[in-house]
Amino acid sequence: MENMDNLPNLKELFGAGIELPTLDGIEKLPSLVTVNLNNNETIDISSVASLSKLEGLFVSEKVLDDVNVIAEMSWLKDIDVSYNRLRALPKLKLESKLKSIDFSDNPIEAISPEVLASYSSVRKSAYNTPFYKSLTHEQRRAF
Repeated sequence: MENMDNLPNLKELFGAGIELPTLDGIEKLPSLVTVNLNNNETIDISSVASLSKLEGLFVSEKVLDDVNVIAEMSWLKDIDVSYNRLRALPKLKLESKLKSIDFSDNPIEAISPEVLASYSSVRKSAYNTPFYKSLTHEQRRAF
């Protein structure tokens, strides 16, 4: 991501379907509110942690296997990490402002009660995950 110095007020970055090799330089876009990198190759998303105004992170249809960075980003409101290779979700901090997360179509088999409790006030989508399929009908309704 070159030549970002002249875009400090950019609010949205839409890079869906563009094969970005890296997010190096994204910290030069401190005003970003939304980042959409759906349908890209594997990319390390840890550099988005520097974006303190970011509210929406959309990184579906990738080959991500780690999204621990979202636990450090208590200001995020909406996350889509569906269709990836996630096997676990990070525990959210108490001050998290997260409203919704879609982690459907990931190979997550189990979520500890402690981690699940950190998502208690978050709207969750977990369709087509081994975890969701293992829930009873009553548990799905409560989920």
